[in-house]
Amino acid sequence: MISDLIRVFDTVAFERNVKAAKAMTRARFGATLKADAYGFGIGRAVPVLVRNGVEDFFVQDIVEAAAVRALAPKARIYTYAGVADGQAEEFLRLGIIPVCISLEQIKYYNSVAPKGTPVAIHFDTGMNRTGLSLSDAAELKKNWTKWCGNLDVALYISHLRGPYAYGDYSARQLARFKEVLAMLPKAQVSLAGSAGLKMGAEYHFDLVRLGEGLFVRGAECVASVYARVLQIRDVAKGSTVGYSNQFVAPSDMKVATLCVGYKDGYSRDLSRVNGWKNSLRARLGVGGAATKAFADFGGVLAPLVGIVSMNNAMFDVSAVPVSVLARVKYAEILGARVKVSDMRTAIGYAPVENFVGLLRYNPSAVDLTPEDFKKNKILI
Repeated sequence: MISDLIRVFDTVAFERNVKAAKAMTRARFGATLKADAYGFGIGRAVPVLVRNGVEDFFVQDIVEAAAVRALAPKARIYTYAGVADGQAEEFLRLGIIPVCISLEQIKYYNSVAPKGTPVAIHFDTGMNRTGLSLSDAAELKKNWTKWCGNLDVALYISHLRGPYAYGDYSARQLARFKEVLAMLPKAQVSLAGSAGLKMGAEYHFDLVRLGEGLFVRGAECVASVYARVLQIRDVAKGSTVGYSNQFVAPSDMKVATLCVGYKDGYSRDLSRVNGWKNSLRARLGVGGAATKAFADFGGVLAPLVGIVSMNNAMFDVSAVPVSVLARVKYAEILGARVKVSDMRTAIGYAPVENFVGLLRYNPSAVDLTPEDFKKNKILI
């Protein structure tokens, strides 16, 4: 069956990323596998991680936790969303450790859990997203037995706001976290994620939690996505491409349409426009930037033009040799040539959402290993 999208998952490259990351710290190494392992697949990631001695896994909720438990029966598995009322029985049955994000969650779990049940507690140190506040920590200190009498606190965690580029802010978060820790009974501690790993041992504490750093940020390419070439057409100078007349051909050009769009996780934010209103907004820094993403046609990078639609994205292939266009059937839109970092350049923010979006389940896609991809002799 011919598919509009082909995704190639490289578990060998993923294993190299795991080994390289583990070598960067003396702390215990844990893996964050939210969103089905960032789209790479829990089923692909967990066996590799277990084989490399990883025993701590972090997911968003009990559904993801159950998927990891099926593959890692002896692992410590934590849920970032904590435990909601009515979920305790499932957590206890599966041996999942909730990362409680509020006093209310701690109170609930403490009221139903048997003596000595493990729990983790998340403290907010500056993101204002989830976690206990400084005043909550003071309340825990004052009435520890009331809140945690039945619980065995396995881990205190917090989350850094950003990578090492935000060093001053991260240092303030570190200081705030240490202030919290000084109030409470001793337990294992985790602060560093993918960004914090590179910030030095002071941020590592007892356990680092690597997520996108295993898949996206500064890591070897573990997945590639190819979209089928639907049509190639000549576009005359002054003609428009795509919705809303937002891209006007500056000269005669050749445009290829690929079978990929925002329904597949290829973000509309990647759209490239050159209408005068949008160009002005871009220069003023108020949105509508004339961004530039690429697709790789037989070794030649072609820029995106026009607005990404639900099912299609258009690329300027004027510079691609005619002989290549005659044979190419698929173009790479993510992979070794079209890097995730290129998407960051195009859209101006962390591109992990595009990585996750393109890799998560899509009924239009066929998933292959690198070996199967080569065996099928896909024309790219």
